[in-house]
Amino acid sequence: ARAFDENCSKCHQPDGFGESGLYPSLHDPALLDDPETLIRSMLHGRSRPDDGVEGSQQALMPALDYLTNAEIVAIIAFISSSWGSAAVQVTEQDVQAARDDLAQRGR
Repeated sequence: ARAFDENCSKCHQPDGFGESGLYPSLHDPALLDDPETLIRSMLHGRSRPDDGVEGSQQALMPALDYLTNAEIVAIIAFISSSWGSAAVQVTEQDVQAARDDLAQRGR
């Protein structure tokens, strides 16, 4: 809970509902049941196409790749057990594999 409070709650709010129109709710089963998307979102951030400029992206969530693997695992366990149907099982090795994939892609 501490890692979530320190890194996520400012935007997603302590209750995980976010702020309408600004920050999305974390009470989304499609997100919370997908460990790969959770890890990728934490490491890469989230963006969407910017409607105003062709080919550009609008950042929605910054990358949290500065967090340790253990912190990412703790955040995923916290949000999935708090607002999902069950705690998503993600290991530090899963996070490291995603980091390695990111490095291989040159990001």
